[in-house]
Amino acid sequence: MNIDSYKFDISDSSNVFLSLVASVTIISRNPNRVGIRYDFSRLKILDNGLVVGMIRIPEFYQPPRSHNVSVQIDILLQRVDLSTVMSGARTSDFPIKVLGDIELRLWVLQIKLPKIKVGLDCDVAVDSRYLVSTDEVLSLKAAENRIAQSQAFSKKCSIGFYLYI
Repeated sequence: MNIDSYKFDISDSSNVFLSLVASVTIISRNPNRVGIRYDFSRLKILDNGLVVGMIRIPEFYQPPRSHNVSVQIDILLQRVDLSTVMSGARTSDFPIKVLGDIELRLWVLQIKLPKIKVGLDCDVAVDSRYLVSTDEVLSLKAAENRIAQSQAFSKKCSIGFYLYI
C-alpha cells in the first residue's frame, strides 16, 4: 500500500477524521485456460451504513495461465471518524463494508464470451491495535509510516455471479 496523501481533521468536539488517497498494487494470477478482461469498476466503502470512500479498479486484461499481472487500484476515503478507535473506547475490531460489482468477459481462442457481473459484499475487520493513536495523530510523526499495516485487516466476502447475454 502506498499512501499518496492524507489529512487529519480535528473538529471542535475533538473528533478526529481521516481523509486519504492510497494506491495498492495487487498481483493477479489466472491459472485457467481462458483470458479475463475486467472492466473499470468502483466499489463503495461503508462505515455504519454510510458511504465513506471508494475503491477504483482500472480496466485490465489477465491472460490465460498468467501469474504476474500487476494492477494498481486506488482507495479514496473521505472524513472517516477515527475518534472512538483512537480514544480506546473501541478496543476490538471495527467493521467496514465493501460493496460493488465488477464486470468481466472471458476470452477463449480470441472469442469473446458474454459479460459476467460479479457482485461483491465484503466485511473487512480493522484491528485498531495497528492504527495510530491520538497522540501520534497530533504529532503526525508516526502517522506517516503507520496509518495501517497489512496485519490490521481481515475479510469475509460473499460473491454472486450474473450473466449478460
